Amino acid sequence: MKESVVIIKTTTNSKDTAVKLSNKLLSDRKVACVKIDNVESHYHWGSKIVSDMEYVLTFKTRKSLAQEVFHLIKLNHNYSLPEIIMQNVDETTIEYLNWVIKETKQHSIH
Repeated sequence: MKESVVIIKTTTNSKDTAVKLSNKLLSDRKVACVKIDNVESHYHWGSKIVSDMEYVLTFKTRKSLAQEVFHLIKLNHNYSLPEIIMQNVDETTIEYLNWVIKETKQHSIH
């Protein structure tokens, strides 16, 4: 199977959770990079419309690692129902693809 890049996003209202998720997925080499942005979110929760300041985490990784990334997000998230969305990257440069592959391979420590 040809390897490809995917973008996985989640949101949290906790800076600590955003940093924890970012550090965990980077140190485990499940993602090549993470962007964290501030947003104002509006959504239905139960019978209310809620507004909240949140952090959007955008992870870049290999498609073959997506399920592991989903699992680690769920395991380390502060929400009972975290948003986890994956977007396929239909095209990118070979250099960027190779960089993502290189950065998400387990490196041995001597």
